Amino acid sequence: MKKALFIHAGLQQQEGSAFQYAAGLMPGWRKAISSGRHEFEPILVAMRDPGLPIGNIVEPDGFEGLTDRGVRVFASARAREKCFFVESKMGEDGKAELEKTLLEKFGVECQNLHPKQAAALLSFWKAVPLFARALCEKGEEIAIIDANDWAAFPAGFLASETLGKPLSCRFHSGECGRALGRPDPDSAALQIEAAALCHSDYVQAVSVHEAKFEIGSLMPHAKKMAGAKPGRAGDWKWREGQFERFLLLESQEASLVAQCAAGVNAGINLEPWREVRAGAIAEGRDTLAKLLPGKEMFIVYSGRDWKGADAILDAFASLRNAKAGLLLLGEFDDAHYAYCSSRISKLGIGGGTAVHGRELEDGMEMKILCAADAIALPSSYAPSDPDALKALAANLSCETNGKKGPVLIASDTGGMHDILSNGINGFKIPMGPSGFAPDAGKLAGILKMAIDEPPAGMTAAAAQTAERQSFNWQSVSLRIQETYRKAIENHANAKR
Repeated sequence: MKKALFIHAGLQQQEGSAFQYAAGLMPGWRKAISSGRHEFEPILVAMRDPGLPIGNIVEPDGFEGLTDRGVRVFASARAREKCFFVESKMGEDGKAELEKTLLEKFGVECQNLHPKQAAALLSFWKAVPLFARALCEKGEEIAIIDANDWAAFPAGFLASETLGKPLSCRFHSGECGRALGRPDPDSAALQIEAAALCHSDYVQAVSVHEAKFEIGSLMPHAKKMAGAKPGRAGDWKWREGQFERFLLLESQEASLVAQCAAGVNAGINLEPWREVRAGAIAEGRDTLAKLLPGKEMFIVYSGRDWKGADAILDAFASLRNAKAGLLLLGEFDDAHYAYCSSRISKLGIGGGTAVHGRELEDGMEMKILCAADAIALPSSYAPSDPDALKALAANLSCETNGKKGPVLIASDTGGMHDILSNGINGFKIPMGPSGFAPDAGKLAGILKMAIDEPPAGMTAAAAQTAERQSFNWQSVSLRIQETYRKAIENHANAKR
């Protein structure tokens, strides 16, 4: 069976949205293979992070030959798949040689990487193509290389060149978005992402909105990079035309697959949500009542510290509804927990607000989300928001049990831009002039509407959205298969 080399820098730690993406995708991908619908089988390879303990990863048999080339291979289960972790020994001369290769061949300048980050990444980037070649020598038919996020892209560039195989680069979050629209043009991450537009056979992101934003933001940098390499001028002209076409196209679903670029949404496993019963929802309601005593309506904010806590606190303060309570739910570090507590005190909303900035016991998050009256996600930047998909799934649980579900309120950015329709299956919070600041005033108005007069039929509509075939991980894997086929076609036709 043809193999897809799925390269990821961050699987060892088993946390973060990119890991959760892989953890959801792989079982769905396997189901598609089992049903005879997928022609590619994944091989996961990730960075052996020297900053983390070895843990449960071990050195497998069969890769002893790589030791002579300074490469060590480890393996362990990740996302229900065997995952290989690779690293290489590199002296200063070796690092300098690899940095020179990346600059001369791909226009990537590594000098702006943090020294510790650079050492780990260069080790990873060198190891991946050697590991990939070893797989081929073992008889694996690698047909496509799939690199995930900027830290894996150079490994993809080098592996693609080594094997002569097509490369697809996937943005989980791009530097332009992470920097809230003001990236450092000299940052290594930005240069690497721009190089992906020049040197990969396909570019995709985890939502249509994110794909268009990153491609549109990176095109001027990529064009300049391509102009410095006259031998690729004709190839870039074709790519540029394809990217511009993609930016013009509209999508009627949560995905858009074009010839050179795609936005393919993340999925969600609905089975646990289908199993939620009325008693669990009642338990969630009781928990909210204990956390927010004396309140009758509950707004839940779910997310990490950068997700927009300021906006929800400001909006809640202006709501002035004595019956409403706000729960901030997430895993906050000590500094952000203290910041939120201080801001709540300054706004004078301590009596109606609770902060639960630590991990919940198993299953309690689902119960709380199902029991909420509204779930507010005022993100500054959210390429693909798994918390929003959970909110839609909570409506499915409520609809199944004959209960009113939570009103989903999310920023008009990333995946929610493509998925939500105001007043039908939720509400989108308008973004401020920068495009990275949810409008707290508009959010306050939406909160009032969601609590006082939620539109009829919203629970059913949100439940139907969650049940769309496009959010089934097996369906996501099949759309990725479509992008692989186009990458292979582009690679065969490329002017190199």
